[in-house]
Amino acid sequence: MTKQIIAVGQNKAQLSKAQKEFNRLTRKIPQLRDSIKQFEAGTLRLQQRISSNLDPLYNTFAQHHANRVRLLDKAWDSGFFNALEKKKIQDLLLSMIDELIVEYGHEELKSIYEKHTGEVFEEEAESDDLDMDEMKDMMETMFGVEIDKDADVSTPEKMEEYLHRLMEEEEETMAEKNRQAEERRAKRPKSAKQQAREAKKAQEAEHKTKSVRTVYMDLIKAFHPDLEQDEAEKTRKTAIIQRVTEAYKNNDLLTLLQLQLEFERIDQDHLETLADDRLKYYNKILLEQARELEMMLFDTEMSLSMLFDLPPYMPCDLPTLERELEKNIKAMKKQIKLIERDLQSLSDPKVLKAFLKTYHF
Repeated sequence: MTKQIIAVGQNKAQLSKAQKEFNRLTRKIPQLRDSIKQFEAGTLRLQQRISSNLDPLYNTFAQHHANRVRLLDKAWDSGFFNALEKKKIQDLLLSMIDELIVEYGHEELKSIYEKHTGEVFEEEAESDDLDMDEMKDMMETMFGVEIDKDADVSTPEKMEEYLHRLMEEEEETMAEKNRQAEERRAKRPKSAKQQAREAKKAQEAEHKTKSVRTVYMDLIKAFHPDLEQDEAEKTRKTAIIQRVTEAYKNNDLLTLLQLQLEFERIDQDHLETLADDRLKYYNKILLEQARELEMMLFDTEMSLSMLFDLPPYMPCDLPTLERELEKNIKAMKKQIKLIERDLQSLSDPKVLKAFLKTYHF
C-alpha cells in the first residue's frame, strides 16, 4: 500500500514554525528514501550491464590484442622482414604487451616479452611522486588527518588501509580523551546551569523516546494477534505488527505515523490538533531520520562514483551515467571491429610490410 502523505495545518492560513518544520521533514524523508532506492537500483542495473555487456567486450578486445601480439611475434620469426622492419615489429609488440599481461592477465605472453627483451618480466608498481603527493594532500583535507611521510601509501588499497587504521587510532584516542574528560567532569561539582542543561538534555531524550513509544504502543495494542481467534485476521495482524516492530526498531517515527493513518488509528483532525510542544519532539526525531538518510544517500552515490571511477566531488547523475555506459559499449564494439580487420589484413606479410614503412619509433 502507498504510504500516506502526512502534513499538519492543512486547514490553516498560517502555520507555526514547528508545523512548517514538521511538514518540511515529512516531505524530505520520503524524497530521500526514493532517491536512495533509485540510486541503489541504478547502481545494480549499471553493474549488471557492465558485467553482461561491457566486460565481455573488453575481454574480446584484449584477446584480439593478444592475438595481434602473437601475429607480430610470428612475423618477426618468419624471415620475411629485414632488420629494420624486425625492430619496428619488436617495438610494436612490446608497446602492447605490458597492459595485456598486467591488466588482462595474459600470462602466456610473458615468454614473448622475455624472448624480445632478454629479461624476465616483472610487474612493477608504477609510482608518480607528484600524483601521490596530491593524493596525500587531498586525503588529509578530506579526512582531517595527517599522513606520516614514511607511510606506505603507494597504491589506493594501501592508502585506504592506512587511512582506516589511522582513523581508528584517532577515534580510540578521542574516545579515551572523552572518557577521561567525562571522569574529570563527574568529579567536579556541577554548577546550577550545568545541572539545568543536563536535566533538560535528559528530559528531551526521554520525551523523544516517549514520543516514538507512544505511537508504537498504540499500534501494538490495536493489532496484537495473540488474542485473535480468527486465523485470517490473526495472520493480517501479525503482518501489521511485523511492520510496526521494524519501524520501531529503526526509530522510524514517520513510518509509525503513516501506519497510524493507514489503519485509521489517527486522522487528519488528530494531526491538526497536535500541539507545538509535541511537534517539537517529533521534529527532533524526524531530523535525525533525515540526517541518517542523507548519509545513506551519500554512501550510495559514492559507490556509484567508484563504479565509474568519478572524482568524489563530481555529482552522480544516473541518466548521464547510463548514456555514458551506452557510449562505451558502442565504442568498444567499434574497436573490436577495427582490430578484427587489422588482424585479417596484417596476417598478410605484404600488407604488414607496407604498414611498417609508415611506422616510426
